[in-house]
Amino acid sequence: MKFTFEHAKTVLSVLVIPVALWAVKLEVNSAVMAENMSRMEADIEEANEISAVVQQNKVTLALLKERLDNANETLKDIKDILRDRVRPVD
Repeated sequence: MKFTFEHAKTVLSVLVIPVALWAVKLEVNSAVMAENMSRMEADIEEANEISAVVQQNKVTLALLKERLDNANETLKDIKDILRDRVRPVD
């Protein structure tokens, strides 16, 4: 049996549909991956924005803690002064 052009044409004709389906599948997978990447990039951007806000809040809370500590020290000093004034002198 000799391999002729007709045989080659038949084999290639049979392979056209699977190759076309494979190409469509690749294109769909590529589009899905591109969509996933876009969504992930948006999620990363949102996470970065949230992280920046958290860092700002961290700094603000540290400043507030320092102010509260100072206010507590001042109140303690005032309380001590008032106690000393109320105590009878012996």
